[in-house]
Amino acid sequence: MNNSKISVLIVTYNSMDYILDCLKSVYQSKLEGFSLEVIISDNASKDDTVSLITKNYGKSKIITNKNNTGFAGGINIAIKKGLESDSDYFFILNPDTLIKKDTILNLFKFRGEADILSPKIYFTDNPKVIWYAGGKIDWNNCYGTHIGVDEEDCGQYDQIKEIDYSTGCGELVSRKVFEKVGFMNEKYFLYLEDLDFSLRAKKNGFKIKYIPTSSMFHHNAKSSSVGSPIQDYYITRNRMYFALIYAPIRTKIAVFRQSFGFLINGRKAQKIAVQDFLMFKMYTGSIFKKI
Repeated sequence: MNNSKISVLIVTYNSMDYILDCLKSVYQSKLEGFSLEVIISDNASKDDTVSLITKNYGKSKIITNKNNTGFAGGINIAIKKGLESDSDYFFILNPDTLIKKDTILNLFKFRGEADILSPKIYFTDNPKVIWYAGGKIDWNNCYGTHIGVDEEDCGQYDQIKEIDYSTGCGELVSRKVFEKVGFMNEKYFLYLEDLDFSLRAKKNGFKIKYIPTSSMFHHNAKSSSVGSPIQDYYITRNRMYFALIYAPIRTKIAVFRQSFGFLINGRKAQKIAVQDFLMFKMYTGSIFKKI
């Protein structure tokens, strides 16, 4: 008997190259003690993402947003839809991922130990190499870092443990977290919203745990490209915003000193990011108009 309902939430944006493989892996999931629904929040894709999903996985609930609302805005739309359908848990998933048949199940088994559960994630192109084995915040530099990134998996991260934050690439979140904490902060638009959400969850007494018996695979940064102007912009701007809210004073000073240096020596997108932060241009910002 299925006693719980899990909503799989995926934000898409020009994701046609990966979304069908992702959905195929989701719909092959083992269901033990829960049922699944899939909610797609599409951020005004200009490619065939929506038509491909409709044709091949029409049973998915597809929300077509009029504008690109970023990851934070897109996932919030999906979360609200899941709350309306009385889901008990939410599995947030990137479209450029593949999960195993037992990925969700092996997180669900530990629902009594923590309120946000995070799997081990490998690189899709090198499935023995770790992309993420839990999240740790480097408060000296105000960065979120992936434990074990680029290491070959030799069982060194096979212990369940509490972590600083859970990546939005793949995580199982209890309904009660959203009911008490609220949603992702849409001012971030893209990047660092998962750190912010994790810290707010912890502040409200919720536990976040890394569950290594659950694993999945990720094509790293396919939607924004590693080292691209988009990534440069949002990480630079959002790091300043995150530091302003959460960092100790010494780190705040260091982050802002470094960021102001970008105005002189930084790449174009970094300069725009600092300027936008100083002018309180959050959410989408001005990067798409200036690159």
